[in-house]
Amino acid sequence: MKCIYILESPKDIALALLMHRTSPFPFKIVITTFTATDKYKWAKPKGMTPCFPKEEIQNIRDIIGDDLIVASSEVELDNIWKNVDICIARGREFVVLKSKAKKNIALSLTGSYFGRLYSVLPYYDNLRIFFLSKEWATTENLSLHGGYSPSDIEKIRGLFDYGDIYGYYYDYMKEYGKDKIKEELGIPLDQKVAFLSFRKAAEAESIYNNNDEFMNSVKRMIKKFKDEGYFIISRRRLGQHDLKYYSVMNYPEITRFNEIASSINKEMNGSGEFPYEIWKGLFASDVLLLADNSGICYIEAAMSRCPIYMPYTQKGLDKTLHQLLPASKDMFSQNLIFNEYSEENIKNYHQNIEPFLKKWYNYDIDKFWKEISK
Repeated sequence: MKCIYILESPKDIALALLMHRTSPFPFKIVITTFTATDKYKWAKPKGMTPCFPKEEIQNIRDIIGDDLIVASSEVELDNIWKNVDICIARGREFVVLKSKAKKNIALSLTGSYFGRLYSVLPYYDNLRIFFLSKEWATTENLSLHGGYSPSDIEKIRGLFDYGDIYGYYYDYMKEYGKDKIKEELGIPLDQKVAFLSFRKAAEAESIYNNNDEFMNSVKRMIKKFKDEGYFIISRRRLGQHDLKYYSVMNYPEITRFNEIASSINKEMNGSGEFPYEIWKGLFASDVLLLADNSGICYIEAAMSRCPIYMPYTQKGLDKTLHQLLPASKDMFSQNLIFNEYSEENIKNYHQNIEPFLKKWYNYDIDKFWKEISK
């Protein structure tokens, strides 16, 4: 059985490498480096653009060797599609182009691209949609992606599959050992570690009214943990697309990092070898300092069992809560993301994180690949 994963965006590299490592059958990663417009004439067009610098492509090749393929045109990708049994992608690829693989799997996972995937289903007789667990695919949660009626969703529910693979990272790192990871990353073994996600959310999802408010909050948070003796790691978006887009949009993680740089002990913005750097950094940390709403809280941090501190005000949270994905809302409701760093909140986190993960992820590596290949 031949299987490929189409990697269109750098943000999905960690997922692609994880699938490559755990696949029970021949598996290749295909990076697309061409521009394409959608073939379906959507009212609101979708497209694909090159997002990978040569250095990032080479880094992946250094990890997986000849199992990396670079498709530089639609013709090249078509020829690859024709010769594989299973094509896996996050979803955009299926709503822009038309896969010719024998079986296609869209890893919507948390509901990503569900609206477009719903619309493109009539064009496919071999496309299935994969979610991390059944909780993500409830009628209530899926209706958030386009206002679909219960009957609309029930008509296609037979095309849904469920399973999580992210949990493999935690099992791998737990066996590898926190001290060994710290040594490899150059983190002191005798010091508590705080992992700063230095990222401001989009306006509709941000708990702040402006960049100055965001920066003042981040500075206070860093000072608090520095004064308590924490080693501070920072991570921000520095990819090719990020630098271009967020600089123009004046996002502070690009334009104002210099204001906190002297307080950061280590930047961790790259990828590195398997497991991906962000996963190792969070596993090695005692707390995630969440500067603003971000998906890092309910995926990487939650899977790494890393407690999450976010200095939100109730007013700031209330104005954005309706914009967040269901798992984020659940974390706030259970105080798994807390705005007071205390022993009581840390204890609550460790008592409730496992039920949260079982509900939203329910990791089972064997079941995941069984569902993929059935």
